[in-house]
Amino acid sequence: MPNGIHPRYKTYRIESPCRNSSCPENGPDLKIIFFINDEKLRSHAIKHLADTNEIDIFKKLSNDVKSSHNVIIKYSDSIKDIGCPYYTQSTYSDPPCLSCKIYNQCSQYAKSIEDIYIKAIDATLLQGIAIPRYACYHNSEYNLKYFATVARTKAVVHAYYANDYKAYNMLTCYCGLSNNKLGDFLNFQQTRIHQQAMGRGSVIWCKPDNWQPPAGNQNKRPRYRRGSGKAREFLKKWK
Repeated sequence: MPNGIHPRYKTYRIESPCRNSSCPENGPDLKIIFFINDEKLRSHAIKHLADTNEIDIFKKLSNDVKSSHNVIIKYSDSIKDIGCPYYTQSTYSDPPCLSCKIYNQCSQYAKSIEDIYIKAIDATLLQGIAIPRYACYHNSEYNLKYFATVARTKAVVHAYYANDYKAYNMLTCYCGLSNNKLGDFLNFQQTRIHQQAMGRGSVIWCKPDNWQPPAGNQNKRPRYRRGSGKAREFLKKWK
């Protein structure tokens, strides 16, 4: 177990010009766990790699995902065949792995998908930090500190700081819609971060210019309402 913390614990080197002790938390380097909870890792891996729109973008980001496309399809079909409720019941927006009765039976198929998803997360973090394009922010209402980074493709990582582990815990890693431009995706992520931070002054951006949409790389920017319910639901779900 790396550093005795967690088997999915990793450290990423943060280089100048954004290297400091407060962003990321407990810096200057990023310390992160790829989901403390095994069931949450599985739920996100199945949800995001079973999505054909997302997998096409992940394939551009990671050769490991690209070379594993057929494996993902094979084991996703196997999980569906054994009766995964995410595939068979339309009431679930996320795979309900935390309370699933076939969780153990599913493991023989899901493990490979989880491993591929971990490689996609790793590629997203490496690219986002190298650009550099990441943000640190604090939500005073829930007293949680967050980290986010966006890769050159439309892939993003969100994590919150878990004090017990002195490291960030992965919330999610996903890709934007294939028909949206990178500029639109960056605009959306900035809006989401501002909503969660409950104020623009509590966000540290690295580097601010790298969060700006490339010229001509966005559609007409949609309007987002500050303080919307979606941001609050996200925070409550993962507190």
